[in-house]
Amino acid sequence: MTKEEIIKYVFKFFKEYVMNSEDFQEWLKKIGVKAEDLTRDAYEKLKAEKAKMDTETRRKCRLFWATVSVVTFFIGLGLGHLFF
Repeated sequence: MTKEEIIKYVFKFFKEYVMNSEDFQEWLKKIGVKAEDLTRDAYEKLKAEKAKMDTETRRKCRLFWATVSVVTFFIGLGLGHLFF
């Protein structure tokens, strides 16, 4: 089973069902996927992407996304107040 097939099944699953984390873990075991492997793969990809940027660039990137988050939060508050 390829990663693309796994992702396809996960999206299909969430569209059809709503469940808690224990049920989800059981479902992953049933289709033959280890959650630890998925977590490890995601963490390795994160580390690889972080290694591409130097410390100063990562700091600037964090500052940019923090600013974007704060601005969009206040825009959401304003629109929510306006419409509700």
